[in-house]
Amino acid sequence: MHENSNGLFGMNCLMTAWRHHEGELRAWLRGRLGNAHDTEDMVQELFLKALRQQA
Repeated sequence: MHENSNGLFGMNCLMTAWRHHEGELRAWLRGRLGNAHDTEDMVQELFLKALRQQA
């Protein structure tokens, strides 16, 4: 597979996993953090970290 294809495959995998688990992750974080604002910040940070690591 060509480098761009691997990058697209990785992005597709990340987005599929994110769609399937974002709600569960958000609910778990909300229970742990107890605050909607902090939860949203953490979800955003985790998503950005996942994007950087898959690149």
